[in-house]
Amino acid sequence: MISFISAMKSVEDWHPSTRVCAVTCLIAAVFAADFFTPKSFAHGLLYLPAILLAARNGGEWFARAVLIACVSGTIAAGVLMSGVEGDGVSLPNLGNRMLACLILLSAYFYFRRTPAADVSPSTLSRQDREQLMHFATLTEHLPVQVWTATPAGKVDHVGEKLADFTGKSHQVILEDWLGFLHPDDQQATLDAWLHSVETGELYDVNFRIRRSDGRYIWHKTQASPVYDSQGRIERWLGTTFDIDDLVGVRQSASALAESFRETLESITDAFLTLDSDCRLTYANSKAAEILGVSVDEMLGNVIWACCDMASDGPFGLNFRRAMAERRQISFEEYFEPSQLWLGVRVYPAGNGGLTIYLLDITETKREREQLMLLNKAVSRLSDIIMITDARSIQDDDPKLVFVNDAFVRTTGYTREEMLGQSPRCLLGPNSQRSERDRILRALENRVPVRSELIKYKKSGEEYWADLELVPVANDQGEYSHWVSVERDITDKKRLQEKLAIAQNMESVSRFVGGLAEDFSALLSGVRDDAEALYDRLRLVDPEIAELTDRIGLAVSRGAALTSNMLAFGRKQRLEPQVTQMTTLLDDIAPVLRATAGAGNHVSFDVSPDTSPVMVDAGQLENCLINLTLNAREAMPEGGSIGVSCRNVWFDAHPGSQEQVLRSGRYVRISFSDTGIGMSEHLRSRIFDPFFSTKETEGAGLGLSTVYGFLAQSGGHISVYSEPGMGSVFHLYLPESAGDEQTCASEHEDMAAQSSGSILVVDDNADIRNVATKILTRRGYSVRTAENGDHAWALIEEGFRPALVFSDIVMPGTRSGLDLCKQVQSRYPDIGLLLASGFAEVQTLHDQSSLGRIPVLAKPYRKVELIEMVERTMQEAT
Repeated sequence: MISFISAMKSVEDWHPSTRVCAVTCLIAAVFAADFFTPKSFAHGLLYLPAILLAARNGGEWFARAVLIACVSGTIAAGVLMSGVEGDGVSLPNLGNRMLACLILLSAYFYFRRTPAADVSPSTLSRQDREQLMHFATLTEHLPVQVWTATPAGKVDHVGEKLADFTGKSHQVILEDWLGFLHPDDQQATLDAWLHSVETGELYDVNFRIRRSDGRYIWHKTQASPVYDSQGRIERWLGTTFDIDDLVGVRQSASALAESFRETLESITDAFLTLDSDCRLTYANSKAAEILGVSVDEMLGNVIWACCDMASDGPFGLNFRRAMAERRQISFEEYFEPSQLWLGVRVYPAGNGGLTIYLLDITETKREREQLMLLNKAVSRLSDIIMITDARSIQDDDPKLVFVNDAFVRTTGYTREEMLGQSPRCLLGPNSQRSERDRILRALENRVPVRSELIKYKKSGEEYWADLELVPVANDQGEYSHWVSVERDITDKKRLQEKLAIAQNMESVSRFVGGLAEDFSALLSGVRDDAEALYDRLRLVDPEIAELTDRIGLAVSRGAALTSNMLAFGRKQRLEPQVTQMTTLLDDIAPVLRATAGAGNHVSFDVSPDTSPVMVDAGQLENCLINLTLNAREAMPEGGSIGVSCRNVWFDAHPGSQEQVLRSGRYVRISFSDTGIGMSEHLRSRIFDPFFSTKETEGAGLGLSTVYGFLAQSGGHISVYSEPGMGSVFHLYLPESAGDEQTCASEHEDMAAQSSGSILVVDDNADIRNVATKILTRRGYSVRTAENGDHAWALIEEGFRPALVFSDIVMPGTRSGLDLCKQVQSRYPDIGLLLASGFAEVQTLHDQSSLGRIPVLAKPYRKVELIEMVERTMQEAT
């Protein structure tokens, strides 16, 4: 160093302006070079030549200006470089800059006070002491605390800043500087200081110093040795500066990180992170539990290797896709090693890696599958299921939140139309007010209720619903929903009504029959007396004899009425005999044509093989005349009457109009007209005693006597009619003993089996069930539809039957004829067969646009149905 100072002596001969220019250029070059050297480089040392030039060869103010410029350039370059690189001012960089400033200060005072020509070892100590005094003065103005120590490590100087900070004198601090440190930091600080003194290494420690108010403040202390010309440590120069705020920030960040780690450990989800090489950088305990590997085994390892996940499997493919596309991906996958279903959410991280959440959804998936199974099962029930919310009845109507498929099939409403609506839209004018009020009270009191209620379909058709309404509570015990289970009992109600009518007719018939017997006996006595008086008085007093004759005529009329009453009560004296229907109809044909009148056409269609019946022929003729009179009144503008006769085999089944008949062979007489027809209400009452639609007075026993006669003869009568479509009456009479071989052959034919699919369409559930049973036993695959709209929907959904067997008259937008037109137009390879209770009426419909479609008359026997189906399917193929 002394040699270098001596070499600088020649600079004294330079012109002052030259020295100023040289020093300025040197400072600028060092400041610019600072940005192209590493941070760790001792940047401030590059300013030493400028300090030497100014200190040895310049004036006092010039030298100080150069010193300030060099110190400021050292600090400014460090701050600017940290700002450019974006990583902030680090403690090592700050310490390095402060130490450089200290060295510059030391060099300035050293060279400023030491003449270059007189430097010698004998004067160095005195000069050092002078420099220390100037050094101390200058350091008080720096933003750091400056201290020095002897080569042996004894602190021999501290600045005023430290004295002011601690509130103690310099002497007290120098005697026990270690005592001002926090007890927890003293031993570590002392060990580090002794190690630096022994080895000469840079001293760099952080510790807490007790402030004058007793609070400990974090400081960073650095010290470096100063060597003499022989390479020995001449002294230690140290700096200490306040880093309490920085430590506080670090502690807050550390506490936040620890809190975050504890949070991740406490959550029930597995959480892990991967770097860009798919190596695990973090995993919480839940992740280790799910993946079946300890955290230590996972960290730092590629996830495929440590967690038994195939890199080309679902997990690997999705992880790599999320990393490549830098987007969130969610999926569910089964993890075989743990036998768990996992819900996986993958998020791209800022370091090019991934953040992954794993959720054990095994139980949730099982519950979801059970819920889906339950939903499918409920949707396919034949009973209607409705669920509404349980909001207050006074505030608003409950709203539907669920309906099953049976609801859609029964009501005709779609789910989209009904969800969010009130179920009250299913009620109508005939929905019983008493039952509605009872249900409302149950809803208000949150109690279950059961009721039978009339409801309305979308088409406006009424149906009877047997419903049970129960409240459903949540986990908190609050009622959240109502569940309604309903069953369409319309057919049941109709059967009950029919049974009630039948029972009523049975009761009335017994009463009328008994009354007729008594009245008949009374009339018999009156007739005998009247005849006796007439015989005695016709010669004595003709006028009185004429009166007795009138009495006899009145008695005859009373006898005729009594006969009708006995017929209705099934107690008339019948004279059954074997009767050939061909002969009987041939004989009565002129009478029926005369009774029908000139404006009406009467036709007959009698099968040649019609079996004989055991019946009172006279009473049967009266029945046909009675039906003809009714048909004539139903056709005021003229029309057609058809009478046909066939053998039929009848299978007894519940729900049919002929359910009173036993299974067996019958002769069916079908009497049809093209009159005004009858409503359902009228059809239900035509066989009631004393019921009549005539405005003139009468006994009102016409059809009821027909009903009674046929019942007494072992037969039955049924009617099929619609307003504007005419009427068809079917009279059933049992065959007389005879052709058993024919019956046997029919059963033998029934044993054969067929194949193919058939769509049965009828609005009467009982008829659908009977046809389905017959065709299924025959070997056919059968599906049913309740109307033409339902049938067309099934075909549009993909069902392609070999044959469509449909009723003609049905509710809805499509009749049987409309359905056949659409099927024939779109799917000409499907066979078509119609059925109707009006089959014998030739003017019932016009099939010119369809071609000739066979029509099966209702009610049909098993043989007729199977023969017609098989014939139609053969013709279709």
